[in-house]
Amino acid sequence: MFHTLHCLNQLRQALMPEHYEAHGHKARADNAALHQNHCIEQMRQYIMCSGDMTPIPTKYYSGLGRNYVDSDVPHTCRNFAALHDWVVARYDGAEAIQPIFEA
Repeated sequence: MFHTLHCLNQLRQALMPEHYEAHGHKARADNAALHQNHCIEQMRQYIMCSGDMTPIPTKYYSGLGRNYVDSDVPHTCRNFAALHDWVVARYDGAEAIQPIFEA
């Protein structure tokens, strides 16, 4: 989940570089396309593996003159704060996953 959130944030920054650069974030030119492709694939897998089967109906909107997705549908969500706390409690400060054995 946290890796997917990281990818979502990276794609957001790639879509709006002028906004993020104005706030001190430098665009990453090194292998940016490769990383963005990776992030799109990561998000595709995450969505497909945790598919939400909540029905999303359409609703008629007179201003549009047609039906449109009614996104005001309740979903059953996980407790993000509890998940975050669980991960933080087990984080050992490592920046990368260390192998448990050498190949």
